[in-house]
Amino acid sequence: MTTESFSGKKEVFLNIKVYNKDTKAVFEHSGVPFDHVEMIRMNPNLTVEVTGRARSGKRSDKSVSSD
Repeated sequence: MTTESFSGKKEVFLNIKVYNKDTKAVFEHSGVPFDHVEMIRMNPNLTVEVTGRARSGKRSDKSVSSD
């Protein structure tokens, strides 16, 4: 299911499993925005498996200011 963002475009949220290749740790996450999944996949130490689509999700984009 998609939700509409502030910019008016549809967003896709996914359920994922993330595998750490070094420690063999496995983490499950739900409601992750698609563009965040793509960023996680850029880490060579992590493997991402999409387990399904989430019904909803929440973006946690926070602006960071450097003072």
